[in-house]
Amino acid sequence: MSLASPENVEELFSKLCYESPQGRYLLLGHKWYHERGFGDCYVTRATDSNEICFVQWLVTQEHIKKLGWENRFPLDEDEMIIENAYTFERYRKEGVATVSDNLAIDLIRQRGYKRYKYYLCCEFYYKFVKNPITH
Repeated sequence: MSLASPENVEELFSKLCYESPQGRYLLLGHKWYHERGFGDCYVTRATDSNEICFVQWLVTQEHIKKLGWENRFPLDEDEMIIENAYTFERYRKEGVATVSDNLAIDLIRQRGYKRYKYYLCCEFYYKFVKNPITH
């Protein structure tokens, strides 16, 4: 997992046409984030093809304030949100999300955050899961 470069972001959006309508909808949310200056987009590449197979954003209190969403998504200074996680359909059921999420949690810990919230999307159902970093 690595911080997305401008080329990675361009590649990410070029893959829209290969995803289902629901996948396109979710990936357009990534485009919206990117266009608003969210810089903490991370990508994971497949080892066999070197294609982007997973993308997610790490959102800080600063990002939330930038959008004026403090009431919508309350976030303490020692918390971060794992948001807009998406596994490209070709790579689903291969454990990519689990590995990438664990790498994100390690990165959150390295940055000194104590907790993370995971914003889940399952068939357009959204909810927050608040987790302490315990290891």
